[in-house]
Amino acid sequence: MPTFDDPTKDSAEASEALRGLAHATRTFDDPADAYPVIGDLLAGSDH
Repeated sequence: MPTFDDPTKDSAEASEALRGLAHATRTFDDPADAYPVIGDLLAGSDH
């Protein structure tokens, strides 16, 4: 859970989440399922 005030903890958590995402997205049963994932990543980088 993000702390919103401890960048060290938040960056470590983000790193772990991105690593998990990299493994989870190696295959999609339906390639169209990638669009919401890409949209969420884009939304997260927009701030």
